Amino acid sequence: MRTGPRAVLAAVVGLLAGGGGYWLAGDALVAVHVLVVYAILTWLFVGHRTAIPKGESWATNRWNGLFVVILTLGTMPYINNRLGVTVREGAALAILAYGIAAASFLVGVVMVRSAVAEGESDAQSAGAGEPS
Repeated sequence: MRTGPRAVLAAVVGLLAGGGGYWLAGDALVAVHVLVVYAILTWLFVGHRTAIPKGESWATNRWNGLFVVILTLGTMPYINNRLGVTVREGAALAILAYGIAAASFLVGVVMVRSAVAEGESDAQSAGAGEPS
């Protein structure tokens, strides 16, 4: 996708997510952070979705599964009222945390792919990322 439509899509998704964050939390600061995180996430996803591992083998599926487990465990504490926030505020924080994690995942994928494409030796070292 060309840069113009990609930027517009990222802005629209960010605005929608930020609006949802404001509706849930009732806090403009949370809404702005959700907006920015989801705009960046959308920008990265649309531009680099072909670089995301598809999960066709156990080697890929185990890491994708671990990613989902970490996201779930990381966001669960927010969605209750034991932390002194309402369930809606907790949901907004969980959405923010999920967006940060997913964007970070995509940044890592893009970073490694770019390093390999540019021939950086650290990214190509024998067995990089493989358990020993």
